[in-house]
Amino acid sequence: MKEEERGIKESLNAKERERELAISQANSEINNYRKKTANAVKVASEKRKLEIIKAKDAVTLFDQTLPARLSKWEDEYSNGINKWENLDLGKVTSKMPGVKFESQKDGSVFVGGRSAKGSYVVNTTTNLSSITGVRVEAMTDPRLPKKGPGRSPGDGNFVLTELEVHSKPSDNLKDWEVRGDWSFGTRGGKNKWYPGLQTNFQDSNDSILLSQSIPSGKVRSGNFYHVGPFIGVGFDEKAGPEIDYTFDENRVFKHGPIELNWKARTDWKEGVLYGTVFSAANASNYLMKVINTDAPIKIPLNLGSDDGIKVYLNGQLVLGNNIGRGAAPDQEKITLALNKGRNLVLLKIYNGGGASGFYYKSGADQVPKPSLAIDLSCEKGSFAIELMAKAKKAVVAQVGWKTEGESYSQENLSSGLKVQKSSDWKSYRLDFVSLQDLKGIQLVLDNGIAIRSLKLYRNEVPLKLSFENALATFSQGGYPVVSAVDGKEAPSRNGWAISPQMGNVHYASFQVKEKVSFKGPVHLTFTLKQQFQGGQHSLGRFRLAVTNVPPPVSYGLPEDVKGIFAVAKNKRSSDQHKILSDAFKKSNSERVLLVKLLKEASEPLPKDAQLVKLEGILTEAKKPIPLPPEVARLRRAVSLSKGQLQNRRLIGVQDLTWALINTPAFLFNR
Repeated sequence: MKEEERGIKESLNAKERERELAISQANSEINNYRKKTANAVKVASEKRKLEIIKAKDAVTLFDQTLPARLSKWEDEYSNGINKWENLDLGKVTSKMPGVKFESQKDGSVFVGGRSAKGSYVVNTTTNLSSITGVRVEAMTDPRLPKKGPGRSPGDGNFVLTELEVHSKPSDNLKDWEVRGDWSFGTRGGKNKWYPGLQTNFQDSNDSILLSQSIPSGKVRSGNFYHVGPFIGVGFDEKAGPEIDYTFDENRVFKHGPIELNWKARTDWKEGVLYGTVFSAANASNYLMKVINTDAPIKIPLNLGSDDGIKVYLNGQLVLGNNIGRGAAPDQEKITLALNKGRNLVLLKIYNGGGASGFYYKSGADQVPKPSLAIDLSCEKGSFAIELMAKAKKAVVAQVGWKTEGESYSQENLSSGLKVQKSSDWKSYRLDFVSLQDLKGIQLVLDNGIAIRSLKLYRNEVPLKLSFENALATFSQGGYPVVSAVDGKEAPSRNGWAISPQMGNVHYASFQVKEKVSFKGPVHLTFTLKQQFQGGQHSLGRFRLAVTNVPPPVSYGLPEDVKGIFAVAKNKRSSDQHKILSDAFKKSNSERVLLVKLLKEASEPLPKDAQLVKLEGILTEAKKPIPLPPEVARLRRAVSLSKGQLQNRRLIGVQDLTWALINTPAFLFNR
């Protein structure tokens, strides 16, 4: 053993000296860094102390005004100022399989059936045109585990992962503003509206009749033809078919030493994106379309290109855009004014580098429907057109709109509304939303519809509510109510939960950030998302409410507080006074914020990242140098031997036992 240790002693001593040096250097670096940052740490510590004092003073100052605030709180309740309007929850749906909703007499909803991850969707209406806050009331029920208010089998808890609320004006036009009223029995309406493409505008005494100006099915578009690539021909240079605007499918174009000719591409179809069909860099490819029509007509043409694009109609340039981009549908939108007979549409696609392609979709296969348009200016919003019309057969009506710098397009076109066959005038309604200011509207109709009058209504743009100052009667640790409106849907550690306060009614209020102000009643869509892992923690009974009280918004009064308010002030017990005080502190967003600021100020100063790094180096340096495995094994053997030698009686017994079990007589008897 001594020989083994003697052999490595010198090596161990050298390593130990290195270890001590590393410890010394690490301590030195830490001390130097602390000296260097001492003043900054002192300033930060003093600042922290001042912030704590300031935050404590703010809470103390607030609490000194509690008697007056409590009195005002009670007076506001008595005067109905702090009132919430419970909503009608008659329309609750969910895609959760097997879930059932039962409306209760108090306006709440009881949830039965199967539990699963998913959402409750509530569609409802309020007469409050201005909304400053929404409230979720989680209610107890003896049918729920532990009385709820959740459906968790073990304890009645719930997790409201995320709350979303969308608002829009109600369908009732009574409170909408009228932005246009046109009667076609007078010259005023007829003079302002004008017919669209291929539309006959027939005047009668009390209405106008719209019809197509050419028969349907008389526009025919041929196959695609392609020639190229013309390598080295830039966007502004001309070659091949761009020089000679006639079209002969057998024509051969000479481009340097190369001959190029038209190739029919019957496999290329309109309305399909061919984003990578060309590959040559710094080159131009040409496409030809032949369109025949039996009468002059205008058709829409939507295009896309990688990179630049030019369009010629019968030799005349109608579009030119030298741009670098990838091809996509509808990057360019133009109208082609076709002549009677044969029309040549030539496209030039210039590619700077990489793969290249195009998109082409015309209205050649569909003659534009009759349309009626008017130019006007109106701020963005929700719009409704009330149409007085009749038709000799069932037809479809749509409304289109245009904004600054735009023309009418399929993107800004409402869904179709069926106008029934009738000889009597009937009222129809078309709705749309424009997120930009309007510059014009257009009615798109089938043949044979007569229009007597039009009225344009406007309300505000639909709005997804965003929230602040989330408050709750209680929030479970790790599940604060504020995380129910943070936009996240994590399966755990997110959303509002109330453990261990199950078996009690709980409120959560959410103050609306931006102004919500519609004309007349408001339609609301609540989506209560419940995505907690396991799919068991959904609400079992709940009620929803809104308010229009000025901020700050609080969730209102719990039932126990209302009960105390019913007791005369001079007859309330000290416990009742404490309940009132605690409830007010918890529901007042100003004090909740002050307490939050105090908690944040009281947090220890964050660890200096560089100091943490240096301390880690010191900890690593202090680790003892491990012995070589063979020396550690020998030392253990020596230690065991010494222990045995100190117990001579044990050694004697072991020797005697060994001798005994090896005697022939002992072995025989066994």
